[in-house]
Amino acid sequence: MAPDFDRAREDLGNIVLLEHVNVTIPDQRLATIFYVSGLGLTRDPYLMTGIDNMWVNVGRSQFHLPSRGTQVLRGRVGIVVPDLAALTHRLQNVAPLLAETRFAWEKRDGCVEATCPWGNRYRCHGPAPEFGDTELAIAYVELDVPGGSAPGIARQRTISTAVRESTCRATMRDDPVSRWIPAPTASARPTRHPAATRTSVTPPSLVI
Repeated sequence: MAPDFDRAREDLGNIVLLEHVNVTIPDQRLATIFYVSGLGLTRDPYLMTGIDNMWVNVGRSQFHLPSRGTQVLRGRVGIVVPDLAALTHRLQNVAPLLAETRFAWEKRDGCVEATCPWGNRYRCHGPAPEFGDTELAIAYVELDVPGGSAPGIARQRTISTAVRESTCRATMRDDPVSRWIPAPTASARPTRHPAATRTSVTPPSLVI
């Protein structure tokens, strides 16, 4: 039996993977407590192992965390983790070590929302069909932008990322703050296509 594809939903140009999200940090120690001990991710053991940058693995994706001061994304990053109960236990354990920072976390709508020591927000999901068969990944990046600006962003990103404008438009909401999600989710799971490209998100180039 031939597979049943939703062509309109799955046509995202050449984007097959959100490879990394880049935010600068001022302190690797606090970053290690949050991203590794708290979220349960792992620091890449082979690349960027010095004190001027750290790469944190999220399955096939990464967070790139250069030591260049504080950078806060205007929005949030969605990640998939294997076990939300284990995540909440880890976050409880690291809370005393992050007491003098902006760290916070709470359960909300079936997810766990965690804030890093400098204010970046992460929405943590358990494995679900909407994210494909992954158990650990960066699922999306959601950027809050002024109302009315999302259509222009979609047109610009259509050119630079090969994502159809109609696909971007489907993620917009007609309210005072538009939300634009450039990252593919279940509709753009990784493939073996030789021409496929990867996408990274560096916040200053996207937040307007």
